[in-house]
Amino acid sequence: MRFYENSRKANLFLIVACIVIVILLLFIVFNQNYRYSSLSTIPNRSLANSILTSTINTPNTVQAVQNPTNYTGQAPVIFTKSVNLTGDILTSENITILLRGVVINTNGFSLISGKTFDNEGTIVAGLAKNSGENAPYSYGGSGGGGWAFGCGNAGGGSVANNGGSTVVAGGSGLNNGFDQAAGNGASGDIPPPKLNNFDIQTMYNNGIQQYLEGAGGGSASNCGTTEIGGSGSYGIYIQANKVIAGTIITAGEAGSGSSEVASGGGGGGIILISYGLGGYIPGSYNYSGGAAGIANYGKAGSGGPGGVIAYNYSLSPPINP
Repeated sequence: MRFYENSRKANLFLIVACIVIVILLLFIVFNQNYRYSSLSTIPNRSLANSILTSTINTPNTVQAVQNPTNYTGQAPVIFTKSVNLTGDILTSENITILLRGVVINTNGFSLISGKTFDNEGTIVAGLAKNSGENAPYSYGGSGGGGWAFGCGNAGGGSVANNGGSTVVAGGSGLNNGFDQAAGNGASGDIPPPKLNNFDIQTMYNNGIQQYLEGAGGGSASNCGTTEIGGSGSYGIYIQANKVIAGTIITAGEAGSGSSEVASGGGGGGIILISYGLGGYIPGSYNYSGGAAGIANYGKAGSGGPGGVIAYNYSLSPPINP
C-alpha cells in the first residue's frame, strides 16, 4: 500500500515537471518570435539613414539644387529665398519657386526646365536699356518722349529727346510745348501666331534679350537741369513641358520731372513662354510701360507696354535643357 502511494506521487511529480518544461519551451519560442518581429518593424535611425543614403547614391537620382544664381545640369532646382540671377537656369528636371515671398530677379536670363516650371513667388525681369537707348530688333515697348520748356519761360536753351525705339518708333520729344504732352511710346509688334521652334532657337542663340527688352525713355534738359529717361525693362524667356507662370513683372521704369523738364518712361518687356504637352497655366503679368515724368507746365510721354507670347511646342522643345 505504501509502495503504491509513493509510486503515484512520483508519477504526479513527473507529469508536473513535464508540464513545466513544455511551458518553458513555449515561452522561449514565443519570446524569440516576438523579439524578431519587434526588431523588424520598429523604425530605427540607422536603418532610415542607410535607406536615405542608398537612395541618394542610386544612379539617376540627384539631390535638388537650392537657390542657385545660375545652373546647367540634371538636378531639380528649388528657390526658397530671393536671388539675383547671373546666368541662365537650365535643367532637365523641375524648376520650383517655392514661396510667395521669394523674388527672382532674372536680369535678362532665362529659366528652362525639362519637366515642370512652377512659380509660387514673383519673377522680376529687371531694367535693361538706359535713357533713350534703342532696341531695334525687339518686340518690346518703345520709350516715351521727353518734355522741356525754355529757361525762365524765355523759350530757349531747352532740349527734349525722343524715346528709344524697338521695332516701333519711340515717342517724340516735345520742346517748348506749354501745357502739352510729349509723345508716348508704342507697344511692340507681337510676332505672328506661326512662331516656331526655329524662330526661338535663333533668338536664343543670337541673345534672346535683343528681341524681348523695352527701349529707354527720352531725356530732357534746360538751364542746367536734366531729367534722365526711364530705363526699358528686360523681357524674360521661360520654357518647360508644364508651365505654372505665377507673377511676372517686366514693367518699364517711370520717367521723372522737375519744374520745367520731364523725361519719358521706359518700354515694357516681352514675356515669352514655351510649353509642351503638360500645358500652360497663365499667371498675373505686369508688362506696362513706365509712367511719364511730369513738370509744372507739361509732361513727357509714357513708355510703350510689352506683352505676353505663349507658344506650344508640343513634343520637342526649342531649347534642350
